[in-house]
Amino acid sequence: MARPTRLPELIYDYDFVQLARQESHACTRERLLGMAHLQKHGSLTRTAEALFVHITTVQNWLNRFRREGLVGLKEKHRSGRINKLTHEQLVQ
Repeated sequence: MARPTRLPELIYDYDFVQLARQESHACTRERLLGMAHLQKHGSLTRTAEALFVHITTVQNWLNRFRREGLVGLKEKHRSGRINKLTHEQLVQ
């Protein structure tokens, strides 16, 4: 049996399942469901197995939640290739 993890008290202030239902971004929804699973079971190992992700991924989610709260679970803007078209060309 996996050992329980010490969770921050802040985790019990949210209904992560309801937040996941309202979320449109799939990655953020997965993180919210992971937090819901941690709320219920308290085990990083069981959560990782249930979501088919590595335990380190769940640890990273939990650390981001501890540092930044609910905002830490949201998908952040990723950099990419700079657009070669000007704004006017994109509008056309």
